[in-house]
Amino acid sequence: NLTFAEQFNLRTDFKDKTIFELPFVDPETAPHLRRYIQQAQKGENVTSKMLNFIDKNGQMRYYTATFSSLTSNDKIFAVFIILQEITHFIMQRRELKTVSHGLQTFKDAITSAADVIFTDTNGTILDINDRVIENTGYRREELIGQNHSIFNSGHHEKAFFETLWSTIKQGKVWREEVCNRKKNGELYWIDSTIIPLKNEQGQTEQYLAVQYNISSKKKLMSEMYKIEQTFRAITENTNDFIVITNQAGEIKYASPSYVRNLGYQENELIGVPYELLLTSASRETWRGVIQQPRQSPLQEQK
Repeated sequence: NLTFAEQFNLRTDFKDKTIFELPFVDPETAPHLRRYIQQAQKGENVTSKMLNFIDKNGQMRYYTATFSSLTSNDKIFAVFIILQEITHFIMQRRELKTVSHGLQTFKDAITSAADVIFTDTNGTILDINDRVIENTGYRREELIGQNHSIFNSGHHEKAFFETLWSTIKQGKVWREEVCNRKKNGELYWIDSTIIPLKNEQGQTEQYLAVQYNISSKKKLMSEMYKIEQTFRAITENTNDFIVITNQAGEIKYASPSYVRNLGYQENELIGVPYELLLTSASRETWRGVIQQPRQSPLQEQK
């Protein structure tokens, strides 16, 4: 018809050519098209066949085709082809496949690095990844169907969880550090993010919890705090002059002995070059110390 002729730039000089010689027939499509026409010429019913044609702009177009034989005096003299274009549908499906692949890659990246838990809107566990099993000691069948509170360690106040539920029920993302309990009773810390998963109507259907184990980080911070407290306990109860400076020699910390024995206030010392507190003779010695080139452990070994 005229629409097809216009879209595929068919001219009148093509009328004496077979359909397989026309420029719009994709080389991969040609053998299939030939087979379908031969089947129709035998009187067979050929429907819903996929065909690819190349339009006048060189773009691939996709169709479903039905082949019907035309008869006269009980003899087949032609084949009638009805085409329905599905290019838009095919392109959408390809885009969806690309997006789905991207989402799957994203999902794989998360599940390989974090504990992932899906719950319903009441907190009942629907699915988990393998890391949850590895990190909590529970078996999958022990967790599916249980409420997420099975991990509750008792460390947090009631108001902590009230804030959590209030946030996610409003459709907002909630993030906090949480102390949980493993099956064997051991406590562990996680950096937890809970994301409401909504349907097309904007209603929350599930919650996704992505959790990173930060127990090592919390332990290190606790140890550093203890070291700091020990250091302060020592420096605050000694008459020795203890000072910490940066590489430029500016004071970052001065023990209380400077206040008690020299009459300075702490805010008068922080940020001041340490050499200003020294005599001229001691100042030269101090400058020699801070100006010495610093060697790496590898250089010192050579």
